[in-house]
Amino acid sequence: STQRDQALRSLEMAGLLPLIDVVVGGNEVREGKPAPEIFLRCADAIGVDAVRCVALEDSSVGVHAAHAARMLTIM
Repeated sequence: STQRDQALRSLEMAGLLPLIDVVVGGNEVREGKPAPEIFLRCADAIGVDAVRCVALEDSSVGVHAAHAARMLTIM
């Protein structure tokens, strides 16, 4: 749910940006977590049904959102 520009900066600083195909920022969705919108938009962007995705989360709100998107969720 991080703002897109901040997420891109963090990924770049960690050297991970070249490995990431899709970024959907919290400022690009109407409903933030625990709504599943951000996870569903990511799945749609990569062309994969959400039920076939794995979400890695670091908060209980994020776990609820990923679960609501029907993703296998790891905290």
